[in-house]
Amino acid sequence: MTIPTFDELGERQLFSDSFVAGAANPMGSRHSSGVTVTSRACKSRSAKRSRRARRAHGGVVAALLDEVMGLMNVIHGAMAFTVQLDITYLAPTPVGEPIVARAWLSRQDNRKQFVEATLHAGELVVASAKALFISIDRTTFLQQLLTDEE
Repeated sequence: MTIPTFDELGERQLFSDSFVAGAANPMGSRHSSGVTVTSRACKSRSAKRSRRARRAHGGVVAALLDEVMGLMNVIHGAMAFTVQLDITYLAPTPVGEPIVARAWLSRQDNRKQFVEATLHAGELVVASAKALFISIDRTTFLQQLLTDEE
Protein backbone atom coordinates (compact mmCIF):
# COMPACT_ATOMS: atom_id res chain seq x y z
CA MET A 1 0.00 0.00 0.00
CA THR A 2 1.31 3.46 -0.89
CA ILE A 3 0.92 5.91 1.98
CA PRO A 4 -0.14 9.38 0.83
CA THR A 5 1.82 12.37 2.06
CA PHE A 6 0.31 15.00 4.31
CA ASP A 7 0.17 17.38 1.33
CA GLU A 8 -1.80 14.79 -0.66
CA LEU A 9 -4.32 14.30 2.14
CA GLY A 10 -4.58 17.94 3.08
CA GLU A 11 -4.89 19.39 6.58
CA ARG A 12 -8.71 19.47 6.60
CA GLN A 13 -8.97 15.85 5.38
CA LEU A 14 -6.44 14.65 7.95
CA PHE A 15 -8.45 16.12 10.82
CA SER A 16 -11.91 15.63 9.28
CA ASP A 17 -13.18 13.80 12.38
CA SER A 18 -12.32 16.67 14.73
CA PHE A 19 -15.41 18.47 16.01
CA VAL A 20 -13.20 21.46 16.75
CA ALA A 21 -11.51 22.00 13.39
CA GLY A 22 -12.65 19.20 11.09
CA ALA A 23 -13.90 19.69 7.54
CA ALA A 24 -17.52 19.32 8.67
CA ASN A 25 -17.17 22.28 11.06
CA PRO A 26 -17.68 25.53 9.14
CA MET A 27 -16.19 27.47 12.08
CA GLY A 28 -13.02 25.36 12.02
CA SER A 29 -10.96 28.01 10.24
CA ARG A 30 -7.21 28.20 10.71
CA HIS A 31 -4.29 30.22 9.49
CA SER A 32 -0.65 29.23 9.66
CA SER A 33 2.34 31.50 9.36
CA GLY A 34 4.75 28.55 9.69
CA VAL A 35 5.69 29.79 13.16
CA THR A 36 2.23 30.05 14.73
CA VAL A 37 -1.22 28.63 14.12
CA THR A 38 -4.27 30.84 14.57
CA SER A 39 -7.83 29.54 14.87
CA ARG A 40 -10.89 31.79 15.01
CA ALA A 41 -14.25 30.72 16.39
CA CYS A 42 -17.50 32.28 17.49
CA LYS A 43 -20.06 30.43 19.55
CA SER A 44 -23.69 30.63 18.48
CA ARG A 45 -25.36 33.95 19.23
CA SER A 46 -28.60 32.14 20.11
CA ALA A 47 -26.75 30.49 23.02
CA LYS A 48 -25.92 33.95 24.34
CA ARG A 49 -29.60 34.57 25.12
CA SER A 50 -29.56 31.89 27.80
CA ARG A 51 -28.64 33.10 31.27
CA ARG A 52 -26.49 30.00 31.78
CA ALA A 53 -24.52 30.40 28.53
CA ARG A 54 -22.56 33.58 29.18
CA ARG A 55 -19.21 31.81 29.17
CA ALA A 56 -17.83 28.77 27.43
CA HIS A 57 -17.39 25.50 29.30
CA GLY A 58 -13.76 24.85 30.28
CA GLY A 59 -13.78 21.57 28.36
CA VAL A 60 -14.65 23.40 25.14
CA VAL A 61 -11.82 25.86 25.79
CA ALA A 62 -9.44 22.93 26.44
CA ALA A 63 -10.52 21.21 23.21
CA LEU A 64 -9.90 24.34 21.15
CA LEU A 65 -6.47 24.89 22.69
CA ASP A 66 -5.50 21.21 22.29
CA GLU A 67 -6.58 21.27 18.63
CA VAL A 68 -4.66 24.40 17.68
CA MET A 69 -1.60 23.14 19.57
CA GLY A 70 -1.81 19.78 17.81
CA LEU A 71 -1.81 21.54 14.44
CA MET A 72 1.54 23.10 15.35
CA ASN A 73 3.03 19.62 15.29
CA VAL A 74 1.72 19.00 11.78
CA ILE A 75 3.24 22.26 10.56
CA HIS A 76 6.60 21.05 11.86
CA GLY A 77 6.19 17.69 10.15
CA ALA A 78 5.32 15.66 13.23
CA MET A 79 2.34 13.40 13.75
CA ALA A 80 1.93 13.59 17.51
CA PHE A 81 -0.45 12.84 20.35
CA THR A 82 -1.12 14.91 23.45
CA VAL A 83 0.58 13.48 26.53
CA GLN A 84 0.12 16.37 28.93
CA LEU A 85 -2.01 19.50 28.65
CA ASP A 86 -1.83 22.23 31.29
CA ILE A 87 -4.33 25.08 31.00
CA THR A 88 -4.57 28.25 33.04
CA TYR A 89 -7.99 29.88 32.86
CA LEU A 90 -7.45 33.60 33.29
CA ALA A 91 -10.95 34.98 32.61
CA PRO A 92 -14.34 33.68 31.47
CA THR A 93 -14.37 32.87 27.75
CA PRO A 94 -17.36 34.73 26.31
CA VAL A 95 -20.05 33.04 24.22
CA GLY A 96 -21.31 34.79 21.10
CA GLU A 97 -18.12 36.79 20.55
CA PRO A 98 -15.14 35.96 18.35
CA ILE A 99 -12.27 34.20 20.09
CA VAL A 100 -8.81 33.61 18.67
CA ALA A 101 -6.44 30.79 19.63
CA ARG A 102 -2.72 31.08 18.81
CA ALA A 103 -0.14 28.32 19.21
CA TRP A 104 3.60 28.01 18.70
CA LEU A 105 6.29 25.37 19.12
CA SER A 106 8.46 26.32 22.09
CA ARG A 107 10.98 23.48 21.68
CA GLN A 108 11.61 19.95 20.42
CA ASP A 109 13.57 17.16 22.06
CA ASN A 110 13.69 14.04 19.85
CA ARG A 111 10.09 12.77 19.79
CA LYS A 112 8.90 15.34 22.35
CA GLN A 113 7.18 18.49 21.06
CA PHE A 114 6.62 21.29 23.59
CA VAL A 115 3.85 23.62 22.43
CA GLU A 116 2.32 26.74 24.00
CA ALA A 117 -0.88 28.59 23.22
CA THR A 118 -3.09 31.50 24.21
CA LEU A 119 -6.80 32.12 23.76
CA HIS A 120 -7.97 35.69 23.20
CA ALA A 121 -11.35 37.41 23.40
CA GLY A 122 -10.54 40.72 21.78
CA GLU A 123 -7.48 42.09 23.56
CA LEU A 124 -8.11 39.98 26.68
CA VAL A 125 -6.16 36.73 27.14
CA VAL A 126 -8.75 34.36 28.63
CA ALA A 127 -6.60 31.22 28.81
CA SER A 128 -3.06 30.02 28.24
CA ALA A 129 -1.74 26.50 27.81
CA LYS A 130 1.40 24.40 27.67
CA ALA A 131 1.44 20.89 26.28
CA LEU A 132 3.75 17.97 25.70
CA PHE A 133 3.16 15.93 22.54
CA ILE A 134 4.93 12.72 21.57
CA SER A 135 5.45 12.20 17.87
CA ILE A 136 4.87 8.83 16.26
CA ASP A 137 6.07 7.35 12.99
CA ARG A 138 4.30 9.16 10.14
CA THR A 139 3.75 5.96 8.12
CA THR A 140 2.13 4.21 11.09
CA PHE A 141 -0.12 7.20 11.69
CA LEU A 142 -1.27 7.45 8.07
CA GLN A 143 -1.78 3.67 7.77
CA GLN A 144 -4.01 3.78 10.83
CA LEU A 145 -5.92 6.75 9.41
CA LEU A 146 -6.55 4.93 6.14
CA THR A 147 -7.49 1.68 7.92
CA ASP A 148 -10.00 3.52 10.13
CA GLU A 149 -11.70 4.99 7.04
CA GLU A 150 -12.17 1.60 5.31
